[in-house]
Amino acid sequence: MNSNQKLGYAIAAILSGNAAPVHAALLPRPRVVSALGRALTAPALGSLLAPGWSIFWNDLVDGAQRTVPRKVAAVAAGIGRTATGRGRMREWFTATLGPGSEPSPQQGSTDQGRLPCHW
Repeated sequence: MNSNQKLGYAIAAILSGNAAPVHAALLPRPRVVSALGRALTAPALGSLLAPGWSIFWNDLVDGAQRTVPRKVAAVAAGIGRTATGRGRMREWFTATLGPGSEPSPQQGSTDQGRLPCHW
């Protein structure tokens, strides 16, 4: 496997875990995105969540020091995994790329199917 393929599988793991399902759920709901954005960036809540959110969003939980922001990031990741664990998008990533986003020998190309458009 070349370095581009390894990078692709690493990114796929992130996308299948939280990012893609959350984006797909929020994309058709701009008012929800707006309200959520305002709530998360409100002075009181935003200053508490920002450090942990940045660790979570940039997928740095594994290497972060054991601090409160890391704990916030780990909780956010856990909530995301729980909320998106059995969705069609997660199933597509697993079927296409294999468990853990590692290709299995019987899979061959990763172009086995298109990402489902209707979640």
